Amino acid sequence: MVARTDTTQARARTAALAGAPAGWSILAEEQTEGRGRTGRSWWAPPRTAILASMVLRPQGPTEGLPGLSLAMGVAVAQALQAAGLTGVSLKWPNDVLVGDRKLAGILVEAVAAPAAPAQRALILGVGCNVAIAAPDLPAPIRQTATSCLAEGLAVDRSELAGAILAGCWRAQARWSREGMGWAVAAWRRLDRTRGQLVEAVGADGPIRGRVEGITAAGCLRLRTAAGPVTVDAGEVRRLRVTGSQGPAQVLDEPLGGA
Repeated sequence: MVARTDTTQARARTAALAGAPAGWSILAEEQTEGRGRTGRSWWAPPRTAILASMVLRPQGPTEGLPGLSLAMGVAVAQALQAAGLTGVSLKWPNDVLVGDRKLAGILVEAVAAPAAPAQRALILGVGCNVAIAAPDLPAPIRQTATSCLAEGLAVDRSELAGAILAGCWRAQARWSREGMGWAVAAWRRLDRTRGQLVEAVGADGPIRGRVEGITAAGCLRLRTAAGPVTVDAGEVRRLRVTGSQGPAQVLDEPLGGA
């Protein structure tokens, strides 16, 4: 545990490159440059959130590594459920929700090229809002973010952090042994967005359609006006159509990760 750092991901990356073993973890009371997918920032006042990163050193082929983030999402959601939080769900690819509001984010990043398996490492980042009261959430994210406390659950951050990291460790070990079939099945049970109209924003630009679920490889399936589309990376924003012929409006912007 450190009192303050730029980002736990950066500290874990440095440790991994220096030879830190699998399971090496860091937690911070405060981050000055916390970030999530695509470099998006993560806002959290000091001593109110779980801000953690863990070094993972998976064995075997690299196929399916992107699906590891789905297994981590399942692990975080299950740890929150075990702590007594109700209404927990998942939003592709890496968000943990309560209702329509984001509670936690997961980020999995590679450290070394797959061509050097002896040095390969992944960094798992988890950010989870724990002790932020609803009125203390900034106005711009009050409708899209939440915390354990805002949902009525007062929980010890250290205990919850331990449960989340232990659950993620077990999940990656099972993923290494069994593949991701079990994680996909568990993720589908927790899926919040199935049937919703969304906009997926990836390398090929925005794609709008209704969510049909995820594939066996963990990709997002959309039903668009042009037919079915599979999205393997990107962000998802919910949409709402105003009136029978009105344009679709964005209901939420993707928030940051750990």
